[in-house]
Amino acid sequence: MSENRIFILWIVYMGFIVLVLLFIGLMSGFIELSDICEATILKDAKDYCYFLSSKIKNDIGYCRAIENEFYRDECYLSFAKLMNNLSICNLIQMRLKKDECYRDIAITNGDYRICKEIGYYLYRDFCYFRIAIRDNNSELCHNILDENLKRRCHGELS
Repeated sequence: MSENRIFILWIVYMGFIVLVLLFIGLMSGFIELSDICEATILKDAKDYCYFLSSKIKNDIGYCRAIENEFYRDECYLSFAKLMNNLSICNLIQMRLKKDECYRDIAITNGDYRICKEIGYYLYRDFCYFRIAIRDNNSELCHNILDENLKRRCHGELS
């Protein structure tokens, strides 16, 4: 066997040992996920670690530690949907992601009043459309700006 192959096998084996030890440490409570994330050197890897930790621990607090705006907003969006909590949408910085959050919460709750808070017109139109169809309320179709979607809305409710 070549020296390179032996070295690669040794690295894989040691990596496996480290993962097993980390898993045992996490399960025993000896090691916290936040400790692992903090020890991560690469910024993107650290952010992704916090993102995954928020999912594993079901704890929105990890989202605050994420520096990358995209990952942080994705983290908040997932908790807003999971908890059906509109106020979490307000923690989202990227406008389009915030609009997505408002749209999804509005549709989930059937609350058309939230639709008007959506800046991106396609998300806003889709919000009104979905609630109009669900509630069989053709009045909401009048709020839709896109003419094709407005016609479809009226057509499905006539």
